[in-house]
Amino acid sequence: MGAITGRLPVCNDTLKMPQLPPELWIHILHFATTVPGQMQVELQNPLDDTAASLPLPHILSPHSARADFIAAQATRAAIVRVCRDWHTIATPYLYENVCVPSSATLPILAEAMARYGQLVRRLDLLLEDSGAHQLAPLTDVFSLAHRLEILNISTRAAEKIHVPHRVMCALRVTCAPSLLSLSWDPASSLCPTIQDMQSLLCAVPNLRTLGQLQWPDCGPGYPLGCPYTLPILKRLNSMTLIHGHDDHGVDSPTFPSLRHIIIGKSTQDGCVDAFVRAHAHALRSAIVEVAVEDQEALAPLMACEQLDSLVLHMAPDMVRALSLWRMPLSLRRLGIYVHEVEGEARELVVMLGHISTMEAPAFLRSDGFALVYRLFARAGWRLEDRDGCLLIPL
Repeated sequence: MGAITGRLPVCNDTLKMPQLPPELWIHILHFATTVPGQMQVELQNPLDDTAASLPLPHILSPHSARADFIAAQATRAAIVRVCRDWHTIATPYLYENVCVPSSATLPILAEAMARYGQLVRRLDLLLEDSGAHQLAPLTDVFSLAHRLEILNISTRAAEKIHVPHRVMCALRVTCAPSLLSLSWDPASSLCPTIQDMQSLLCAVPNLRTLGQLQWPDCGPGYPLGCPYTLPILKRLNSMTLIHGHDDHGVDSPTFPSLRHIIIGKSTQDGCVDAFVRAHAHALRSAIVEVAVEDQEALAPLMACEQLDSLVLHMAPDMVRALSLWRMPLSLRRLGIYVHEVEGEARELVVMLGHISTMEAPAFLRSDGFALVYRLFARAGWRLEDRDGCLLIPL
């Protein structure tokens, strides 16, 4: 994405008809190019009917929405080239959310940032190409993004790529003070040093959402578990736990405002237990990705007396064990997200029948099959598709 060059036509040159007032154009352009949740900072409870929540797949895997962002960016880029008036009106929308799918566009973006950097509030670095090692322009990109609020990094190069110290310095010095949401895919090929990532985490006082973090291959001298010492972030509202988070927060909560957590399937049990218990008094909702048939998988949440909503993310064969699990007594809403469902609808009825008598609240979130609607209507359940839409019996 770069600056728009060349002569743009005046709208009167190309449109020989009455024109809408500019204030209506703004609403139309916003409607045509906005992706749901694109500027959502704090994790919303996916079972909260009053919140404009993202679909659960996008919460569990933020990169699943990348196609929507890339398509919207292409639309915005086309709109600013229509005429001078549309260029003026649409430019803020073009640069508010920037998605970089290829390292080839980094030099062009760095050049454009000199003029439009103050408009950039969200930056998604995908860089799914073999040239992702050309990271020098990122120094200029970060050093000019003074109002950056959301940063998502998810790259898929063939080999690990070291992020230069000067790039991390630009990110920390310029972007960290305004940063509200940070996610660095653990599987990303972009690898900062532990020291650089630690410095970044200590420079984000306003952070509200901490997503997944890049997990370096720790050498000798680093203990098992989280290689970072997480600072006290007073405004952090939601967090994704992966791998190990050490027990530094047992005596006093590290994140006093933490309300929502996502527990990934690769998390170390002992570390999660200590972390959750340290924040049990404040947690309101949790999403747990179940990896094994463990009746004690929810044990860390039993101490959360204020936990209102729980979403379990699991494979179909995990559902059979649900009737044996203990649920937090404070729950009002339970979501069950079943992924990779295969087979006939009647097979799903048998599978979900294992929880039809479970004492639990009245919400189910699954991948589909409307034929089981009646089963859960009798039990007080609500059956939704993966986008949160109520399924109707066939």
